[in-house]
Amino acid sequence: MFDKDITIFNKLYDKEKRADVYKRTVLKGVHTEITQSSSFSDKEMRANDTLFVSIPFSIEGYVKPSEYQDNSKWTLQEGDIIVVGVIENDIDSPKYLKRLDDVYIIKSVETIDYSVTCLNHFEVYASWKL
Repeated sequence: MFDKDITIFNKLYDKEKRADVYKRTVLKGVHTEITQSSSFSDKEMRANDTLFVSIPFSIEGYVKPSEYQDNSKWTLQEGDIIVVGVIENDIDSPKYLKRLDDVYIIKSVETIDYSVTCLNHFEVYASWKL
């Protein structure tokens, strides 16, 4: 069940560059579900693809968004980018990801803590739109 890999790009403001930078972290051993749907209007068709990711607590390095800094840790927060699969290169801007499939923006994160170690995980909901 937990046989997929994802790459998270955490957005962080760089004071020296005076711009957002994106820190890449590959998480191995997660569960993903992609739902593909469309909506139609008079003028266009829109893709409404969504992504659900379950990330076990056993994946090390997570810190709360309020504690996140540019270091060897990772976090989950609204607006960060998830790519299904392993991305080997760092990016300067999300525009470099537009040519890839399965790129999603995090919309919400739930912490599921049942006090039973094997069931604890994060549930991440994201949508396709970059």
